[in-house]
Amino acid sequence: MENKEEKKQHGGARPGSGRPLLGKVAVQFRLPVDVKEKIEEYARQNKITLSEAAERMIRAFHEIPLSW
Repeated sequence: MENKEEKKQHGGARPGSGRPLLGKVAVQFRLPVDVKEKIEEYARQNKITLSEAAERMIRAFHEIPLSW
């Protein structure tokens, strides 16, 4: 029978591994098709992600600064 101390050394999380935290949360919601298309168009024109496009548009609408 193997010693449990030996098993703890194999596998598991490694310090510094994984994706870095961005300070953001995942959100899922439904939008009308025309609104989605506007967000996609804005993202394409500005060469940014859909998330960044949606964030910029919402912040502009509410006059929220881009950086905290």
